Amino acid sequence: MIETIRLEVRVNSHHFFLIEEGVSPITGGEEGVTDIGIARSAAQRASFVVGRKDGTVNLTVCLASIDPGPRLSDYEDVVELPIELHDGVVAVHSHWGNGYLEILPPLSRGPGSYRIRYHALKMDEGEWAGYDGGIIDSYLLQIWPDNQRKASIVQVRSRYAQSMMRTVAPEG
Repeated sequence: MIETIRLEVRVNSHHFFLIEEGVSPITGGEEGVTDIGIARSAAQRASFVVGRKDGTVNLTVCLASIDPGPRLSDYEDVVELPIELHDGVVAVHSHWGNGYLEILPPLSRGPGSYRIRYHALKMDEGEWAGYDGGIIDSYLLQIWPDNQRKASIVQVRSRYAQSMMRTVAPEG
């Protein structure tokens, strides 16, 4: 089963977040943070880098009961990382204004270990555009139950994502 949610998300400072209720979206230097360049995760939260500095991006979220498979031909950049959730209900959040918040439907298995596959399209063009204007860059989050704990770089083709990956050594 796959449930698909399409959103227009106002981003600030090149980021948006996935969080459980009552949790700060910022993943700092604490233990247990997984960093894969354009995405980071820690218990109950994850942050995602976008090309657009400030403005609106397209985001599609697919909540699945099994791995839906990567969409490599539709997106330039694809990474995967783990997330541990305590209640199985998450929201998309940004720091725009008072903090955009879109609560997503409950995940298929409730609390537990999940995998996030983050896809990016036109990240370079979004970064070049900088501030607001029309929607340029698009993103896809696929989320499904999985105990895999290592982050993975699946594909990186944009210059912006490549520059972010230079600072991160993949696990494994």
